[in-house]
Amino acid sequence: MFKWLAGLPLLLVTNFAFAWPEWDMQKQEFDGYIVGQGVADSRVNAHKAALAEIASQLSININVSQTLKISKSGSTSDSEFKQKIQTTSLPFDLVGVEEIKTSSKGQQTAMLLGIKKEHLIGSLYGELSGLNRLAIPDASVEQQFIHALEHEQELHRSTQILQVLEALDGKQLKFRSELKKLKQHHQQALKQISCQIINNSIPKNVVAAIDNRLKCNGAKVIWVQPQLNWRYSDSGHIKYVEASLHIKFTHSIHPFNTLKEYNIVATSSGRSMETAKDEAINRLVIILNRPIRQWNSEQ
Repeated sequence: MFKWLAGLPLLLVTNFAFAWPEWDMQKQEFDGYIVGQGVADSRVNAHKAALAEIASQLSININVSQTLKISKSGSTSDSEFKQKIQTTSLPFDLVGVEEIKTSSKGQQTAMLLGIKKEHLIGSLYGELSGLNRLAIPDASVEQQFIHALEHEQELHRSTQILQVLEALDGKQLKFRSELKKLKQHHQQALKQISCQIINNSIPKNVVAAIDNRLKCNGAKVIWVQPQLNWRYSDSGHIKYVEASLHIKFTHSIHPFNTLKEYNIVATSSGRSMETAKDEAINRLVIILNRPIRQWNSEQ
């Protein structure tokens, strides 16, 4: 039902100046709905503002500022409302948002959106019902480490979902207890291994991005072996490159068996080969900064 950290950007910001229509000056209450209001210079921006207001009600870290300025001239008065909402992104897409009411006046559009609270709560319960998929497997310490590494972000996401669910439907002791145990087991798995990157020919920013994802200092060492290959082509004055980064986790002792492999591909173009290569490397770094489970991808 929900997608991982998608739909809403990491920082939701709306900042509009407008004259509120009369219906928007009233407190809107709709039983069973979580609602958000937005007013902007277009339907698209009004929708974004209303969606941001809904998201702000479901977020733990939120900063909202609102100012209302009323000016009078004779027997008429005008109101100007400014709204700024900053919130950390939700760990899921808001699915099932309904347009409840819309009003337009001049160049401004006011919109009221809502999402059924019962539907949202049910979806969150569904997300947390499969936490056992994150459990550390009964395997070697190396495989346990790989599992914890790959599911680290998903465990964090589940914690965020639990926070939203508890804000909507009260304490969830079962899920809290389950997540606490999972975090402890994951931490134990991560502390057992140290990673050593083996390759001096890889660009330093690529090595740094890989190393940033492998913060571990356990007693047992595994090797991380990145290998970067290039393909080139040109069309007139434009140079094209494809960077293929292969990352292999292996045992550090004979027979050096492979534990896990990832393949990342980035393409770029430029007026010179060096410019194109630099941009391709930057794109590799962007992918490496993502959760490890998303490393097998192209950009």
